[in-house]
Amino acid sequence: MKKKYQVLIVEDESLIIDSYRRALRFVEEDLVNIKFNITEALDCGQAIEKIRAIELNNNKFDIAFLDINLPSSKSYDILNGEVLGQVIIKKNPSCKLLVCTSYTDNHRLKNILTSLNPNAFLIKSDIVFLDLVVSITKLVENDSYYSKTVIDLMRKQLNSAIVLDDLDLKILHEMSNGAKMKDLIALLPLTKSGLEKRRAHVKVKFGNKFMSDRDMIIAAKTKGFI
Repeated sequence: MKKKYQVLIVEDESLIIDSYRRALRFVEEDLVNIKFNITEALDCGQAIEKIRAIELNNNKFDIAFLDINLPSSKSYDILNGEVLGQVIIKKNPSCKLLVCTSYTDNHRLKNILTSLNPNAFLIKSDIVFLDLVVSITKLVENDSYYSKTVIDLMRKQLNSAIVLDDLDLKILHEMSNGAKMKDLIALLPLTKSGLEKRRAHVKVKFGNKFMSDRDMIIAAKTKGFI
């Protein structure tokens, strides 16, 4: 009897989704004793709905393919794929995460490694079809796989890596959409003093505690945090 894996693909690029599907089928044919049941979601909100739906059937996803730069979901308070990945890990620690992103900034990649510790971590500009096949095979074998850019980053072991937590990311996200201090107080579980300290702390992490809010947002966008 074939071992069945429940697979969730969260990706908004149709070409990438097609590549995942082809790679999964290739691995099925190669290993013959496994079967992948594939579910797709185009954004964070759809992903949460798919996760809830499978839980209603007393089941869970075994593997999740995750993009980081995904449309947010206000309904479920999910900013991006990184936050979604944290939700998946919390709800199902045994789920194998494959992260595939177009981000190449070292600080952003380090943040993803720290917050998600994915079983497979691929950079879209690095990979070819064989990388997908190998990474899926590694996941099935309870092993890990990283593409060249990620390996280079891990070798460098940046001492000054920028790591932002969920609240930092929410502040940046809302400010990039034009939110003022009074709006942030209403949206987030922080006092005015707490927000000011958070904002100052983020500026320090970006290398200049005296930078303007505008420059902070530009730095966050340049480094791929929003």
